[in-house]
Amino acid sequence: MGPPRKDDPAARDRLAHLYESHAGVVFGYLRRRTDQATAEDLLTEVFLVAWSRIGQIPQHEVGWLCGVARNLLANHNRANRRREQHEMRNFHLEVPLASTQMPETSIDTDLMRALQQLSSHDREILTLIAWDGLNNAEAAAALGCRLATFNVRLHRARRRFARHLAATEKDRPIVVPQRRMQEANGE
Repeated sequence: MGPPRKDDPAARDRLAHLYESHAGVVFGYLRRRTDQATAEDLLTEVFLVAWSRIGQIPQHEVGWLCGVARNLLANHNRANRRREQHEMRNFHLEVPLASTQMPETSIDTDLMRALQQLSSHDREILTLIAWDGLNNAEAAAALGCRLATFNVRLHRARRRFARHLAATEKDRPIVVPQRRMQEANGE
């Protein structure tokens, strides 16, 4: 079954509803994982895929759309790595591979440090919930797994994150405000 006909008003209305309801979440998901221009391009591709499968989109629409975005982003990153490896092999250039670090944000540095210490799989699970605002069922759909499986993975990822956060905070020096130091010294 191919894409719907352009003159199918129900399909056009469904796509418009999907875009109006979920484009912001999907763009946010992509933007936190890549640059602005790539996120915009991939957002367009997500909704092209949605158009081609408009009759097959499951109940958890935003989760499905984020799953499509995740796959498109993975394909984009693989293509970039292959191109960079090809350039290095053919031209003997020292081209750095794309960064896998989290984007710069205003989030507490301890939180970011703890998050970066997790595996990419754990980071993905936690950010789908915390940053992208998906519920567990939608996040499970985005990752292509059952809800029960996702719940177990989320629980484990949260536990590992808490351990890393506790270790990060333990390593931070304690700073005593100047006034308290003066009071302690009897000044």
